[in-house]
Amino acid sequence: MIDNVSVTWLCVILFGLSAATASEVYAGPNCNKKPDHPSCPGGGGGGEPPPVESDPAYAYVFKGSIYLMNEDGSAPTLFLESRRAKGRNNPGISFDGPEWDPSGGKLAYSRNSILEVAVLDGGSSPLPSDSDIPAGGSLSWSSSGEQIAYSTQTGSERDDVFAINVGPANSGGPAKNVTDSLAGEPGLYGPIYGEPSWSADGTRLAFRHWSFSSDPVVTIYDILICEPFDGPVEPTCDATNTLVWREFDDSYHIAPVFHPSDDVIGYVPQGVEMFIESVDGAEVLGQKSCIQIYNSNPNRTAPVLRSDCVHKDVGNFYFGGNFDWSCDGQSLVVTGNFDDGDPETAGNWGIHRIDKVFDATDGDLTNDIASLITADSNADGPQSPTSRCTGD
Repeated sequence: MIDNVSVTWLCVILFGLSAATASEVYAGPNCNKKPDHPSCPGGGGGGEPPPVESDPAYAYVFKGSIYLMNEDGSAPTLFLESRRAKGRNNPGISFDGPEWDPSGGKLAYSRNSILEVAVLDGGSSPLPSDSDIPAGGSLSWSSSGEQIAYSTQTGSERDDVFAINVGPANSGGPAKNVTDSLAGEPGLYGPIYGEPSWSADGTRLAFRHWSFSSDPVVTIYDILICEPFDGPVEPTCDATNTLVWREFDDSYHIAPVFHPSDDVIGYVPQGVEMFIESVDGAEVLGQKSCIQIYNSNPNRTAPVLRSDCVHKDVGNFYFGGNFDWSCDGQSLVVTGNFDDGDPETAGNWGIHRIDKVFDATDGDLTNDIASLITADSNADGPQSPTSRCTGD
């Protein structure tokens, strides 16, 4: 945690994509050997990066670099390469939080936990943000393509959610602290507001809240939803438009993600279960307002099955926390693995797709899970998948 706030930037890389075969994907320069290449982060020259000559379905993070891959997990291709630290004056480069824009032609992400704004369309120059804020990941692009919400540290005991304008009319700023008016819990550290997600129509913003105390031990975990707009430029979440949507006793991995077409939110409170719920209590699947996807591995403590939910079994699949929806909204693209009771040692940790989530006749999803790309361990496995939806 830091007390002093330094000048930083919001990083949004905008690039053109064209259809071609997977074998023609441009892997990018080796930024470890050529750090001054104009296509490398922080590189000089100001030139235009080579186009991505493919039609990737997902972006994801692996060992600090951002990769692209096809819908079936084939052709994993390096897009932005991390750089190892080399001494005190060269801390290296690491990427996180990729997020496609609604058109599928732009990608936002954070670099070294620093947020910048850059446009690489036709070799145009970077656009500076006038936001003096520290950086964070957890990006969410609004359905209009006009704003990006993200979370970042604003004090030694507080994180907030910001929104920045990236549309043509007001690209690059100013950034707005959306949660600045929300007070923390008296006597507790925090609040920590993070993992924002825009609703499909752009009128709602969901995010998690965490406050805590060590003596006595008190923790508060919940998901908040606000309707932040008085107008299109100045979003604000305060006591008048923000509600506590869900509360949890002990759950840190509760990052909410809105469904791409309905007022439905998915979240993972713990590795053995995931929930898909209607925001307003409407039916999600048949007669109930909730879908509970659960791990039935007998080596794990079984989750409590809620009576207001339709139940779907994924066998021994263990949820890693971060996920995205498929473009048609019928499948989940999730981080996780097939575990033996210990997710730290089990293999197949990576990115998987779970199909038939909204199939009312299928309560057993164990045969509807496809492994897209995996690694041997939890620590360095692929993570943070984001679906590229072109609107076609």
